[in-house]
Amino acid sequence: MIIWIGKSLLILGIVHFGVPTVVNAATRNSWAKLPVMLFCAFVAGAFMAWLRYVPYLLFFVWLFLTYYTLQAMTERKFESEAGMRMSKPVFYVSSYSYAVVACLLAWFFQMEIVTGDPSGPGTPLWWHLLGLI
Repeated sequence: MIIWIGKSLLILGIVHFGVPTVVNAATRNSWAKLPVMLFCAFVAGAFMAWLRYVPYLLFFVWLFLTYYTLQAMTERKFESEAGMRMSKPVFYVSSYSYAVVACLLAWFFQMEIVTGDPSGPGTPLWWHLLGLI
């Protein structure tokens, strides 16, 4: 249980509090934010899969935190401190797609299929789809 909590906090710290802050500062109101966030989602999904972390609960916590983060970012105080008026469609689409795609990829990278003996070991599905087995 403690390892799961530690992994959850590590992943949230990096993928929710770290990465979007850097990407938002670099891309600001540009639609270039979306492909950058999707690339980061691929990396985050691979990172979660590498940790053998399946984000069942984290998915909902991440969406909850994203909602409140975006609400805070659209307030006048934040916009005046950031020195820009935020484009809600850019931020909402890129932030939510980042969270959803990262979690879906984490699940996908960890899916296994059994191609031979049913009692034998499984093979990662993505290996099978890419023809690596």
